Amino acid sequence: MKKLLTTISLFILVIASVSAGYVGHIYPDRLEAKEGNILVTFFNHGNSKVKDLKATAYIPDLDVYHKSGDFNLRSKTSGRVYIIVEIPHDTEPDYYPVIVTLRNNDVREKTHTWLEVY
Repeated sequence: MKKLLTTISLFILVIASVSAGYVGHIYPDRLEAKEGNILVTFFNHGNSKVKDLKATAYIPDLDVYHKSGDFNLRSKTSGRVYIIVEIPHDTEPDYYPVIVTLRNNDVREKTHTWLEVY
């Protein structure tokens, strides 16, 4: 039984270290009610390059969804990508939840933040 648990633990550790992309910081936290850029930083703590990543920003209260182009992230590095978002001009000034996702066929990382629209 101890050998089985050790094998399972090692398997989980190897899978977790192969490709791990993590959403880092999201800038800015304020945007005007017009087109703007959101900068998202990412980290790959894994031991292999992660290919064909795409970042998306979704603001559910405004039904706004935008995505970046594809990009790669080498192992043990960080990166950044801009997502162009269009905030409707008639949006009321307020705080809105934003869901930022980093994904490809193997990776899916999601984080939630708030964006102030003024």
